[in-house]
Amino acid sequence: MDTPDPSKPDQHPKGPLQVPSTLAAAGPLLTLGWTIAGSVLVGVFGGIWLDGKFGTKPWLTVVGALFGIAAANVELFKSLRPPKPPTE
Repeated sequence: MDTPDPSKPDQHPKGPLQVPSTLAAAGPLLTLGWTIAGSVLVGVFGGIWLDGKFGTKPWLTVVGALFGIAAANVELFKSLRPPKPPTE
């Protein structure tokens, strides 16, 4: 029996080599939920803090929530953008 060629996934003794690359490609998308939730929560709690400081309840909370939602959308669109081809 020949020694398997590790460059060919079908012959690799530990199984296909595509799994780590697939997980690496999915990594940024797996953190997307935390990023969206964190952006909105930082905006809301920042607005609550500012409302308490300036006595403008609830207006700065609303503005903070809108900024958080906008930041979450920016991150969503950045993560869904197709990857740039590698430059050589």
